[in-house]
Formats: sequence, C-alpha cells, structure tokens
Amino acid sequence: TSTQNKIAGGFIGLVEGNTNFTVTFANCTNTGAVSGGYGVGGFVGKINNTSANTSDYSNVNFSYCLNDAAIAGKAGAQHDAGTGGLVGFSKTRGNVVMTYCGNTENGIITDVGGDYGVGGLYGGGTWTDSDIQKYDISYSYNKGSVTSEQTSLPGGSVGRLNRRSGSV
Repeated sequence: TSTQNKIAGGFIGLVEGNTNFTVTFANCTNTGAVSGGYGVGGFVGKINNTSANTSDYSNVNFSYCLNDAAIAGKAGAQHDAGTGGLVGFSKTRGNVVMTYCGNTENGIITDVGGDYGVGGLYGGGTWTDSDIQKYDISYSYNKGSVTSEQTSLPGGSVGRLNRRSGSV
C-alpha cells in the first residue's frame, strides 16, 4: 500500500465513524510494505471518532496480530499524525487494545519528518479534553527498528500517548 501524502494502512487506511462502533482484528498478519504521509500503520493508518456526542465510543481491538513489513511515513508538521507497526495515529473517544501482538525484525518503522510519534506498535494518539481514550498494550513486542529524522517522540513500542490513561 502506498500513498504520497495521505493516510495509509495495510488493512484499513482510515477507521472513522460518528457513532458507537468496534473493529476487531484477530490472528492477522501484515506482510506488505506500507508508505504514506500522515497516519501510516501496518494495520490501520488512523482511527478517528467524529461524533460530538460524548456517549459515542469507538473501540479497535487487536489480538494475536503481527506486522512483518516495513512501514514508512512522512508526516511533516501535520497534526494528528503518527507512524506505527499496527496503528499510525488515533484521535478517538474509546479504546485501543493490543494483546499478544508484535512487530517483527522485518517491521522497520521510519518517519522522515513527523513531529508527533513513531512507534514499533503504536505511532501516536491525542484527543481533546472532552474525549476519553484508553489504550492497553499487553503481552506484545517490537523487534524492528524505529527511526525518525525530525521528531523527538520515537518509541520502541509507542511513540506518543497524550492526556489519558492506559498501560503498556
């Protein structure tokens, strides 16, 4: 999967909705390289809940999922951007859960200009004060390299998580 300056994902580029929804990935492997602009991930480029109703939640769950391919982003100064082995970026009211997931040594994660987050599993996440987002990454690993030319937010597993609770 390849786009010049847009969202890109190995399975889904953009998961977006304005009501309650859940997306589940189970026992999946991405083996195809993914490259794009902002919001680039081996499984999902960007997760976004657009609802103004604070009771609407979006949940994205990963279990026994594996990224086995190179992921490359070039977010530049784009806000709401990230590059990750499973998820590039999320701005959502809800939960992102990864259990027994991994990024192999073939999962080389790079970003050539982002200022948000670059991570082996999860690039970055942010939200407004009215949003509630929880993340839970358990029994998961990264064996691939994570590099960024311009950001101060690279992480082996998670690049950037902001304002809410969770566990890694």
